[in-house]
Amino acid sequence: GLSSVSFIQNKFLFFENIQKILKCEDIFLENRIQNLIVNNNLFEKKILKLKKMIIVSMKKDIFNNIFLVNNINFLFFHLFIGNVSFLKDIVIDYEKFYYKGIIVLCCYDEDVFTMIISINENLSFIFNSIFLIKYFFVKIGGGGGGEKLNSSGSCKNYKNMTFLYNDSFELLKKCII
Repeated sequence: GLSSVSFIQNKFLFFENIQKILKCEDIFLENRIQNLIVNNNLFEKKILKLKKMIIVSMKKDIFNNIFLVNNINFLFFHLFIGNVSFLKDIVIDYEKFYYKGIIVLCCYDEDVFTMIISINENLSFIFNSIFLIKYFFVKIGGGGGGEKLNSSGSCKNYKNMTFLYNDSFELLKKCII
C-alpha cells in the first residue's frame, strides 16, 4: 500500500542524497563507498601507528616514574592516548628490566578510561591485581577482571576526570601500603 510506496520513495531519496554528497553517478556509487571504507581503514591504521610511535617515545618518561612504596617498585603512569594492547606492551617492557614490582598504567582515549595492573609473581602472595582493579572501578562505575597477576578495567564516558587522574594513584597506593 501507501506505506510501501513511501518506504521506497524515502530509500530512493536517501540514495540520491548520497550520490550528491559523494558526487558520483549511481553506477559508481558502490565503488565510491568501498573506496571510502578502504581509505578510512588505512587512515585508522596510520593513526594507530602514530599512537604507538608516541608511546614508544614516551617509554623513558614512563620508566622514570618508578618509585618505592614499602620497598616495592611501583610504577604509576597516565597516558592520554592508547588502549589495553599499548598498555600491555609497556608492561612487557617493564618486566624485562625490573625484577619485582607493581605496574599501574592508565590511559584515556576515545571516551574510554582504561587501567591495567600487573603484579610480579614474587608479590602475588601479598597482592591480587583483580582485587585492585575491582576496588578502583567499583568507585567509578566501570568494570574489569583478569588474572591474579594481570588485570584490566575500563569505564566509558566517565565525566569526573579530576578523580581519575588525581585520586586513582592515592586510592591504589592505599591498597599497597
